[in-house]
Parts: sequence; C-alpha cells; structure tokens
Amino acid sequence: MIRPYLPVPGAPAFLDALDEIRVWLPESAHPKALAGKFRAQVNGHAIAVIGVQGSDKVMPVRDPNRVVLAGTLQKALGGQEWNPAGSETQMTRLSESRFELVAKLPAGSYAYKLTRGGSWDENYGAGFVAGGANLTLLLSQEQLVRFVVDFAQKTIADSVNQPEIVAAPTALPARLKPTETDTKYQSFRLKLARKLTALEVAQPIQAQFDSEPWRTVYVREALSDSIFHYAPACGLRCPLEPRTNHVSSEHPRASAACSHLRAHGERSRVSAQRRSGGRLVAADLSGTAWK
Repeated sequence: MIRPYLPVPGAPAFLDALDEIRVWLPESAHPKALAGKFRAQVNGHAIAVIGVQGSDKVMPVRDPNRVVLAGTLQKALGGQEWNPAGSETQMTRLSESRFELVAKLPAGSYAYKLTRGGSWDENYGAGFVAGGANLTLLLSQEQLVRFVVDFAQKTIADSVNQPEIVAAPTALPARLKPTETDTKYQSFRLKLARKLTALEVAQPIQAQFDSEPWRTVYVREALSDSIFHYAPACGLRCPLEPRTNHVSSEHPRASAACSHLRAHGERSRVSAQRRSGGRLVAADLSGTAWK
C-alpha cells in the first residue's frame, strides 16, 4: 500500500512518471550545469539518472538595461517579429542613458518600436511618445544601419533618417551570440535509466542533489501509468463521506470495485457496486450503502 506522505517543505520531489522524478532546487540553474549531480535510489538500491531537463523557467527580473527595437526588422535578422525580449535587436549600452544598435538589414520597409525591460510595459514610438505610432525605416538596398536611443534626451534616431546626428557605420560590430545557458529553471525532470515496476513504486524512493541529504520522492502522476488498474481519463476519485463513513468513486468502465480499508492496523475488504448515475458505491463497515 502506498501511504499518502506529505512533501517536505522546501525540498519536494515527486515521481511523475515511472522513469521520471521531478525536483525543485532553491537556486535556479541550467540543466547542463547539473549533469551528473543527481542520484536516485529505490529501497536503498541505486538507479541511474541519465538525463536532466528544465521544467519551470525562472520568472525574469525586469532589467532596465534590456533595450530592444521590437518590430519587423527582427524577422530580417532571424528573430521573431515584435518581440520585446528579442536578442537580435537588443541594443548595447553606451552610457547611463544612451544605447546603440548596428545591424545589417536587407532592402525593404520596416516598422518598429523601442521597448525596455523585456516586455511591452514600457515602450516608445515616433517622437519618443509612450505607446506612440510605429517608427519606420525604408531601405532601397542592403546596408548597415546605426540606431541610437537617448532616454535622457528622449530621442530615437538612425543613420538613414537622421544622418546629420547619427554617423553611418562602416563595419558590423561583433555581437555575443545568446546561448541556451541564459535560460534558468527552478524545477527539473530527472530521467531514470529504466521504468520502475509497480512493486518498486510501493517501496521507499529517494533522490539526492550533489552533497545534500537524500529527499523522499512522493508518488504522484506516476499512478496514472497503465500498469495500474485504472486510466487517468476515467476520473477515478474516492472521497470519504465523514458522516456515514462511505467511500464512492466515479468510473465509467468498471462494473464493480473493491476497496481495502486500513484502520488501527486492521484491514477490511469492502465491495462496491454500480448505482444509478454511474457511481460505484461501497458499503460501509456496518453494511449500509451510501445513497
């Protein structure tokens, strides 16, 4: 019998598939940095962890230095249009208030806005108006374009529309290519070398990160696996009616069921029969069916 343990606060771990354990860490990290740092065991016997995948991304903190030109020019540079967090058009900080972007754009007509903080919460359009009309850029041929933003002066200018104040670039500066290690996670899915058996699921399961103490792994979504005698789509639920001590469940396929009840160290077997409305109702210990 699998006992309904409660998770340890601050260090939960769950068996969400027969070959997958989900864990949380107090410090966010990228899965690649955690390779080889997790261990698992069932009833004291080691089982290899062969992979680590991120599960819940860390919510990004607003960064005022993340200034992006979001618009159609992002697609021309290999990104997604109108993405306020797009790295393709993220500007380089020159000073406290000035930012610059140099990009090589093909011929065409472009529309964009200035965004700050990685979202649309703070954005500026033509004339540096908050939420204003799109800024535009028309290129007759492929060329290098320099964009300069000054938050102190409240100006957005480029070397095509304002050549008198923004010098045309002569070379494309080197830009750091973003890596997937930029994305960090708070929870992780540990892939086990094999699926646990039904018997192993009922035994103590533990997981360990680095040199931390072993954590108890609580069985959760793994109970939806087909090796158990019900399907997750069936909506099997077994509420206990406290006033009459009856147990019932809703199961569209089964014609009968049997409940094993344990109280004060003694086990009782109680049969259940289908009633109207599709409900399987078990007799209580006194033999009176729940209406």
